[in-house]
This record gives sequence, C-alpha cells and structure tokens, in this order.
Amino acid sequence: MLEIDGGSIYLTRGDSADIAVKITNSATGDDYVMSKTDKLIFTVRKYPYKEAAVLIEKTLTGGNIFRLKPGDTASLKYGTYKYDVELRSGDDVYTVVPCGDLVLTKEVTMA
Repeated sequence: MLEIDGGSIYLTRGDSADIAVKITNSATGDDYVMSKTDKLIFTVRKYPYKEAAVLIEKTLTGGNIFRLKPGDTASLKYGTYKYDVELRSGDDVYTVVPCGDLVLTKEVTMA
C-alpha cells in the first residue's frame, strides 16, 4: 500500500512503490521540465541530520519517478523515517520536497 498525504508517505514495509515528483517554478507557477542532465535525489534517514545513516538513497538523471523495490524497506523497522528530495541542476542545488515523514507500516502477508 502506498499513500501520499501532504508531505507524508505511507508505505507497507517491503512493498514496491512508484513515487512521482512534480516540480513547479515558484516564481512563474510553471511546471519544471527536467533536462537530461538534471538529477533528483531521494534520501531517507531515521533522523533529519547529516550524522544519521542514509537508509535509502535513489538518484534519477533526467526523470522524476522514483521506484522503491521491496528490498529497499524490507529490513527496516516499522515506524517513521525522514526523507527529502533535492534537484541538482549544474552547480545549483534545490530542495524540491522538504523534509517529510516516510511511515513504514506493518504487513500481514510475509513471504
């Protein structure tokens, strides 16, 4: 199960998920079109500070849909983690999704 509510993502631990990131230019209101060299980075940590270990990190070049695979979360404990998404375009870095909660929920069916 995947549910996105505001800045929070709820995901059943061990499930697959496609998470699309829409970027809007705050000055013009226009949708941002990724160039083929732009990078989006999705990072998950237990706590929102640099000293906390990176638990999941996905990098896309030129795209905007992150694919979480079962193995990305299967070994993590149930609970709440912190995530954000950065856009790197040339030398510029923008946080396009600020720090939010990634909540891993329990599953009933276990393979």
